[in-house]
Amino acid sequence: MLKSSPAHALGDDVEDLLSGKYGGTSLKRVVADMLRRFLQGMKVAVEVTLMAADAGLINVDGDVIAIAGTDRGADTAIVVRPSYMRKFLDFKKIQGDDS
Repeated sequence: MLKSSPAHALGDDVEDLLSGKYGGTSLKRVVADMLRRFLQGMKVAVEVTLMAADAGLINVDGDVIAIAGTDRGADTAIVVRPSYMRKFLDFKKIQGDDS
């Protein structure tokens, strides 16, 4: 019979791993690496959407389609409610097709 409580999936072990890998806490690198784990195109789609919002090229009050990928072509399309970089936590993925 299991007597100990199960570990949280993103608990201390993950925090220790990331601190060891990055030599401390670097939230910018952690966010980039986590997005890249899903797909390089996901990271790029989020980045270009944030950059376009900051540049005033897209409206943050409506949904947009972000298409991205690698040098081999587009592999990710997501529908998002964009945000400005300084309001990154307001960024919302509405729908996506990650090939």
